Amino acid sequence: MKKHISFLILFFSSFYFSQNKTENYVGVGFQKGTNESWKIELSKNSDHTFSVNYPDLECSGVWKIAKNLKDIYPVEEGVNSLIAEEILETGLDKCMNNGWVLLVDEKLSKTTKRFYVFETEHHSKPYAFGFLEEIF
Repeated sequence: MKKHISFLILFFSSFYFSQNKTENYVGVGFQKGTNESWKIELSKNSDHTFSVNYPDLECSGVWKIAKNLKDIYPVEEGVNSLIAEEILETGLDKCMNNGWVLLVDEKLSKTTKRFYVFETEHHSKPYAFGFLEEIF
């Protein structure tokens, strides 16, 4: 009986912690058409937004997930992606505000994501892109 109870406690605690796992990423972004690059830090929040920080640029804000824009930026079938509006809170004089971000899981690595930044949700060519690696 003790083994069953221990197993149940272990099972439910691992389920609870896997559901509440924080996701934190670090990476680098690149401005298309230039040699500019910058660091990026991203954390998934409990309200299904992401906190974003660009320490090199002194800009930060949130990526607010847009639920109804999934078809605007087609992604290879079977690859997880999301679209978010970037709303900056600091560094408005240094960074472009209200851009749209396509965040894509990398197929070859479960801990790596790619991102593309567009001026508006209707632009088809990104003005910036980058890579993020999950940190534990």
